[in-house]
Amino acid sequence: MEFGMKMRVIRIKRNLTREALADILGISVRTYQKIENGQREPTISELKKISDCLSITLEELIQFE
Repeated sequence: MEFGMKMRVIRIKRNLTREALADILGISVRTYQKIENGQREPTISELKKISDCLSITLEELIQFE
């Protein structure tokens, strides 16, 4: 599963909207959408925040299946 798709699936399971997660991360919804759609790579600090918000480890987030 691609990184962005994995983020989307987990985000939906956690009942978070793109808007809510973008707000928590301190980025625009458009920037978040680009990350989720694979058009932009998240920074290391964004990856850490994303994993914290989604209640998963950083390793689980970036592990490709």
